[in-house]
This record gives sequence, structure tokens and C-alpha cells, in this order.
Amino acid sequence: MIKRLGDGWAAVAVWIAIQLTLTSLPGAAIPVSLNHPLDWIGHFGLYAGLGGLIARVASLRGWPRRNLLIAAAFITLGAALDELHQLFIPGRDAEVLDWLSDTLGAIAGLTVGYQLMKSRLAKWLR
Repeated sequence: MIKRLGDGWAAVAVWIAIQLTLTSLPGAAIPVSLNHPLDWIGHFGLYAGLGGLIARVASLRGWPRRNLLIAAAFITLGAALDELHQLFIPGRDAEVLDWLSDTLGAIAGLTVGYQLMKSRLAKWLR
């Protein structure tokens, strides 16, 4: 178990915990309200970070490239569930365009992260 957390999963778990905390805050508890399109940039960035961290795990574990497609599907499903869970939080709602921003961010993060892990920068990202 320790080895598994050591190959990048701990960072993924922390990132997901931060995301779930942020998306579970009631609307009145959010200190800064971003209007569209800034809201979509936030969604994109959160999920790009998650995608990048998962691409790092994929590289460290030697996943075949096709597994990144499976990861993208799971992140997209998780983003949809996260949007739906916000329907039950006071002052929050679910929006398809937020989910789309999440999905595009995840794909960008997986793609850029995968390329970074293949580059000379990879030694600093391990």
C-alpha cells in the first residue's frame, strides 16, 4: 500500500479531496463567486490538474497509453456525478457547461501531463 501511494496516488487523493471540499461548500460559504466564463476556467483548471496528476501516475506505473482513455472516461463520469451532487447543496446547481469544462480540462491535463512525463522535465516530476 505504501508503494502505491508513493507512485503518485497520494497526490491524486489529496487533489480529489480538495475538489470535493470545494464543490461541497454551500453557495453562501463561497467567498468569491465567479461568473461565466471565469467559472468555466476554474472548472477547467481543477480538472486539468487532476488529469495531469493521473497522467503522472500512468507514467510512473507504466500504463499503456490506452489506459489514459479509460482514465478520461472515469474522470468525466466523476465530474458528472460531482455536478449532480451539487443539486443537493444549498445555493449550488448543476450545469452541463460546467461538466463540459471539467471534461475538457481533464482531457487537456491527461494529454499535457502525458507529454510532460515523456519530456526531459520528467526527471523533475517524478
